[in-house]
Amino acid sequence: MRRQQGREGAVLMLVLWAVVLLSAVLLKVHGIMRVDVDQAVVDAKTLRARLVAESGLALARHPEIKRDSTLLRRGAEGDVEQMEVVVQSEGARLNVNRLLAQDSDGVLVRLLGDWGLSREEAEQVRDRWADWVDADDLTRLDGAEREEYRKTGQGAYPLNRPFQSLEEAREVAGVAALLDEKHPGWESAFTVHGDGRLDLQDAPADLIAAVCEVSRGQAELLVKTRRGRDGKDGTKDDLKFGTVTEALRIMGLGEVEGLEARVAVGAVLLRVESAGVVGGRRVTITEIAPQGAESRQVLARWERAGGP
Repeated sequence: MRRQQGREGAVLMLVLWAVVLLSAVLLKVHGIMRVDVDQAVVDAKTLRARLVAESGLALARHPEIKRDSTLLRRGAEGDVEQMEVVVQSEGARLNVNRLLAQDSDGVLVRLLGDWGLSREEAEQVRDRWADWVDADDLTRLDGAEREEYRKTGQGAYPLNRPFQSLEEAREVAGVAALLDEKHPGWESAFTVHGDGRLDLQDAPADLIAAVCEVSRGQAELLVKTRRGRDGKDGTKDDLKFGTVTEALRIMGLGEVEGLEARVAVGAVLLRVESAGVVGGRRVTITEIAPQGAESRQVLARWERAGGP
């Protein structure tokens, strides 16, 4: 009798163990299926958001569409689907490679000083960027060449060629952390495209002040004047400069020797940033292309996605 009870107890334990094991397996399968379903939803939203962003780019390329057209914005915050396209002169940013090649004029150091870097910090950024892009292995006063990078296991750096992207500029020893702390979003001031001239029709005040060697107040006066009553760039009431001299006079400058080689008015290259949002999932596509309907060769294009 006792043996029979013992066998029944053992069988019961095996059954219970099997139930527990089966439950665990089912929970695991359910979890995997749920992850797969969730990922499928994210993928579908991302695909749709990408299509919305592509449609925005197509609209912006049309020669009859102006940068302030209402067609470049669709939906409002909170809507399931939204589109927003921003068109700007690429000349509103400083070409970092051209800047380093012409570092004798001190533009970069002045700009970094305006951002809150000390003179020593600004010169370190300039020298370390310059050591990255030059062809030799001679270390500048505050620079960094191969031996410095070997200490951190980055012996393949510096690349000794011009930056091909701003992501490369972030790889320069000790620079990105400093700039992120002093001026978050610093990348928006720079580009690796264009002829190096700053477009006074679109550039922000801090860049204008650094390039034109004027006070921040003078540069802000130029920006305020060109934006018109609505205080926005790229709208119908903007003041369009006919010449560089016209723009410089607003800041109280006349003919400044050498300055016309550093500034321009009117876009040569355009940056088109098109964002599509679907169900909180955002895809942004950016293109750099020449101005003009007859020339739409894309020089650079990249995409980033994010959101729930």
